[in-house]
Amino acid sequence: MCNPINYLLQRLEADRGLEILATNLKSYLDRAFLWRLRFIVNFPAG
Repeated sequence: MCNPINYLLQRLEADRGLEILATNLKSYLDRAFLWRLRFIVNFPAG
């Protein structure tokens, strides 16, 4: 069985399309994941 996190990381590296991801727990994301993101847009809490 494939680890879902590893699968997502592999897809982010291989795909050149647009992915939109959202979280309210950015501090829980590790460097390996953030490294694969080209642009990060922060929206401050209102």
